[in-house]
Amino acid sequence: MTISRGSESVKKRLLKDRTTFFAVGKAIFKVKSIKNFCKYPFHADLTIEKAEKLPAPGAVKTKQEGRRFSLGNDLVECVFRPDNGAAMTSLILKDRLTDQIVKDSATSSAAFVVSGSVPGLFWGKAFGVETKKLSDGGAESVFTLKSPVGGRTLTEKFRMEKDAA
Repeated sequence: MTISRGSESVKKRLLKDRTTFFAVGKAIFKVKSIKNFCKYPFHADLTIEKAEKLPAPGAVKTKQEGRRFSLGNDLVECVFRPDNGAAMTSLILKDRLTDQIVKDSATSSAAFVVSGSVPGLFWGKAFGVETKKLSDGGAESVFTLKSPVGGRTLTEKFRMEKDAA
């Protein structure tokens, strides 16, 4: 859905039975999608009303699922593979539900590695990950190479604030 006001417009993907906020200029709009015909609200009843302010952002959430580790706030979610060079495999914008990481269709490999180079010395190596919650609602994850490669080790920090992408 796109909401325009004057020359400014904001585009976001609406989800079934979910409220989405649009900030356009100084105006804030609250859009609720209900009675959806299918998974995405191509055919839905929408309630649109003006809101006084945006809701307060939630704290950063971390999740470990199998070989995937993710950090996410209300704006963005980052997914890593600590067992495979600590590769970032997804960077998903929450308001558009689009993944910003371009994958190689032949290998489905990530386009970004915390070591900053592909394939690089640390590509495909196992990293440990430790996360600490920050007092401001953010989170910091530290990826550490489990065993030296060529006499070298690597530690990378990834920090996410609750209200920043």
